[in-house]
Amino acid sequence: MNKKLGVVVPAYNSEEHISQCIESILGQTYTNIVLAVVDDGSTDNTLSIAQKYERLNRNMLVISQENSGPVKARFAGIKALEDCEYITFVDSDDWIDERMYEELMSLMLRFDPDLVCSGICRYYHEDYIVEQHDKMEQGYIDLKNGDRSVADCFEYMGKANSTSVDASLCTKIFRKEKLTEVYEKAGDLNIHYGEDIAIIYPYIMLCESVYCTHRAYYYHRMKNGVASYAKGEDYFEKLLSLYNHLLRCFREDKIHFPALLEELDYCFIHGAEFRKTLYETDRRSSKHYLFPFGKVNKGDDIIIYGLGNVGKEYVEQIHKTGYCNIVAIVDRFSEAADLHALTDMKELKFDRVVIAITDEKMKKQIAEDMITICGIPTEKIIDEVNLL
Repeated sequence: MNKKLGVVVPAYNSEEHISQCIESILGQTYTNIVLAVVDDGSTDNTLSIAQKYERLNRNMLVISQENSGPVKARFAGIKALEDCEYITFVDSDDWIDERMYEELMSLMLRFDPDLVCSGICRYYHEDYIVEQHDKMEQGYIDLKNGDRSVADCFEYMGKANSTSVDASLCTKIFRKEKLTEVYEKAGDLNIHYGEDIAIIYPYIMLCESVYCTHRAYYYHRMKNGVASYAKGEDYFEKLLSLYNHLLRCFREDKIHFPALLEELDYCFIHGAEFRKTLYETDRRSSKHYLFPFGKVNKGDDIIIYGLGNVGKEYVEQIHKTGYCNIVAIVDRFSEAADLHALTDMKELKFDRVVIAITDEKMKKQIAEDMITICGIPTEKIIDEVNLL
């Protein structure tokens, strides 16, 4: 049965990319789609561009509202899609493969889970795209029997988690009834950092089953610089409101609450660390770093540890020169990294691992952990960072 899928696009000042986003949705091979674009008080031409597409497409509607944040914008779109049994999302700067909804809806209708999860492509530029997927195994996963909890799906645990689900709402298909319940609990939550987390984990608490595929269809455009919401004076106030919202939700699961609280605390710590990017970028914006070409042989397979200012410059220099091959990028605090824990490096084959961090104490500790935890020989570790 070809059931109707509602696609919600929250949009704010996205005139540069909104057309590509809309066209990728309207061009899906799965045709029983209704698209709702919610303009969240844009001050550019985003709204007028969306309205032009609306006039030409009967399966599209545009909602205009005062700026209220992504949580309220997404919920407005959900409520407008009255006759859709399933809901998904696309961010207005991103786009999707034309087969995405045909293949994901096929899994939804065949296996009847409460949630379908898929992979994501982190797009830096046309020649550098990093494909990622959930650490959860592929296939149908029964949560009803108690073998798994939402804590198993949480991705912020300090240790390696082999079952975590990426928090992105845009790589999932949801049941509208359950999703509406979760958004009603979120209420007037006005946040930007963590707005996906505020929804996905309470949603998983309502799930009896999940289907996971590692196929990646969604293209997430990676932006340079510090996210605008990291600069707000009310950043920590909003971070605390996210914490309290999730704390209320997690308390409903008395059996798994201790594990959920530990995960939540790590999430909060991660959020506090994220704020540091504002000041680190300001301090280092005038500095540039040179990849240690003299320590790496041409054609070597390497791992880069760290995707801050140094790591990003290393990646760009390697891309431009083609000097060596990046096997993986490791960074605990970056969603764009291929791996998020040292232990994930154990199974990889590589010639050198380059630590792209300037803090001397941190570099020393990371190198020691690589040797003792991962068994990496000292001669394979390069921690030299040079200014251009």
